[in-house]
Amino acid sequence: MISRLEFLGDAVLDFLITSYLYSAYPKLKPGQLTDLRSLSVNNKAFACVAVDRSFDKFLLCDSSNLSEAVKKYVAYIRRPSSSNVNEGPKCPKALGDLVESCVGAILLDSGFNLYKVWEIMTSFLDPIMKFSSNLQLSPKRDLQELCQSHNLELQLQASKLTKMFSVEAKVIVNGTCQTAVATGQSKKEATRIASQKLFSELKAQGWRPRSKPLEEVLKSTFKGEAKLIGYNETPIDVTAINSIEHSTVNGNLSSSNSNPIIRPLREVIGIKPVDQKVQHSSKGQRSGTYDNRDCAGDLSRTGTARSRLYEFCAASCWKPPTFECVYEGGPDHMKLFTYKVTLDIEESPDVIYEFIGEPKPKKKDAAESTAEGVFWYLERAGYLPNKRN
Repeated sequence: MISRLEFLGDAVLDFLITSYLYSAYPKLKPGQLTDLRSLSVNNKAFACVAVDRSFDKFLLCDSSNLSEAVKKYVAYIRRPSSSNVNEGPKCPKALGDLVESCVGAILLDSGFNLYKVWEIMTSFLDPIMKFSSNLQLSPKRDLQELCQSHNLELQLQASKLTKMFSVEAKVIVNGTCQTAVATGQSKKEATRIASQKLFSELKAQGWRPRSKPLEEVLKSTFKGEAKLIGYNETPIDVTAINSIEHSTVNGNLSSSNSNPIIRPLREVIGIKPVDQKVQHSSKGQRSGTYDNRDCAGDLSRTGTARSRLYEFCAASCWKPPTFECVYEGGPDHMKLFTYKVTLDIEESPDVIYEFIGEPKPKKKDAAESTAEGVFWYLERAGYLPNKRN
């Protein structure tokens, strides 16, 4: 039964901590979030929480070896001088399993009330983050990144002893060979210990990787309010957002009922009436919201609509268009962005044209949508060749 609770608690904690990190650290890159989650969702971090909450006192087992290992590890963690949990005795997996099993049991007892588990999880997440700052994601990876940053050649040589593995980590620094040797019950364990030793030696000599350590990044990055993503949230209605953002009145490019009418100063020939949504301000500023249609753009249609718009404005001796994100909304996992393009047309010096595109889940796509809308209008206003019959 406890194994099933452990399975359930492991999955729940993985989701809740992911939700916490994603919402609390909006400025972190995906790789940094992945590393931070790996440091937070692992047996050592959970074992430290078990020791912090004295779960070990309630552990019943019939194995004297396990009981002795737990007592030894708990005593080491509670020592004031034990600042690095990577050193010292091996962490018993049973301590981390205790935390996962308790979380699974709380979820069942609360009638699968995920928010109740969220409240309890956030109460012991600070200790997890504190212990995580002392954990090292991968000593071997840290050593490799350090060596690559300074063009140092790293060698890891492993050999098998009778019942153990031995690994020698070697690097040439300023003509001097520095080595670190470690043994372990597995090749992976021996490699980790040897890499940790050599990394610590190089770090003590002043060698640093070019990229900031995760701990320094966390100190300087913005931390917002943590949210339980996807729980008790109203699903976003994309159609409703479109209608809210496009507060316009219906108009027609060549209809006299639209006040005022936008026309180029040169004669426009062969443009069919096209229904648009148009609005204007008292200062002569024109705004339009255009649906994405099959716009002509320029004749070649090479490159993105945004790059072609810059090229077209330069060829027409117009000022470069300005792109601005005017809307960003929705839940964190379903955000939508809306862009506005402001255009100064040389032939209409008293009018500022504004174009608002469709909401898109990516800023790049939102800007592209608006640029296509600009070409859609320029073609129908006579600034571009119209291929339509």
